[in-house]
Amino acid sequence: MIRTLRLILLTSLLMLGALAQSDEEVAVEDLRWSGKTRDLKVVKVIDGDTVELASGDRVRLLHINTPEKGEPGAQEATDYARRKAQNKVVEIRFGKVPRDRYGRFLAELFVEGKSINEALVRQGLAHAFFIPPIDQEANKRIVAAQVEARLQKRGIWSSDPRYSGAFHITSFHNNAPGDDRENLNGEYIRLANISVKPENLKGYRLENQAGESFVFPNVTLPVGRTMAIHTGKGRSLLSASSGQQVFFLKRTRPMWHNKGDKATLKDPNGNLVDEVASKKKRRRWR
Repeated sequence: MIRTLRLILLTSLLMLGALAQSDEEVAVEDLRWSGKTRDLKVVKVIDGDTVELASGDRVRLLHINTPEKGEPGAQEATDYARRKAQNKVVEIRFGKVPRDRYGRFLAELFVEGKSINEALVRQGLAHAFFIPPIDQEANKRIVAAQVEARLQKRGIWSSDPRYSGAFHITSFHNNAPGDDRENLNGEYIRLANISVKPENLKGYRLENQAGESFVFPNVTLPVGRTMAIHTGKGRSLLSASSGQQVFFLKRTRPMWHNKGDKATLKDPNGNLVDEVASKKKRRRWR
């Protein structure tokens, strides 16, 4: 009898342990593909747009982009996300694409029914950053938040010159994997339309540090949309309705120097729009 009671007690404890684990350490992968909605705990805020769950999974906040570490507004965005999410149970709403290229889950986070992603944009601590497929309801909310923040000159819109124009360079990959000469499209930059209306790149000039440049043709980006600009050849997709907008410079040799370079974007009048220098160590989370 005693042995039977011990087995029952042990079984009960194991079941309780499994239930406790499912509340805080459940695998996000299981939730994503089961189609269930579940609240999960954020145990760490990595930066303004990346958090870590109790399961160990990392989540990249969908539809937005915050300044990089060391850039104006980066610490403020991180502190805000930490106050809103760290050590709290949040509702996770996954995007149509479950993960990004770094293995992080893509999702919008909600606390008490309010979107943290949207709040960061409304505070001027992030800008809209949409890559198809796009949730139209989220697009409407977050673009409206950006228009409000920019018109009110909050956060990054108040004084940082990199956010004063229509376009912003969100990432710069100057060193392609392998031999650049054989992998020209491994070099690329990504541009985002950070204005309050659709903008055309016609006449804008992209330059490297050596003075080589490329002038863009007629290409329109909707608000919050991005375009990947690759060095080599390929079929450019310029219509926003066709999915992710991609542009190929069609060069036969590398555009960017592996040991360090600078990407500069100027408007048709020659005014500086944005400029970003490469880093010695390639970014891990962009």
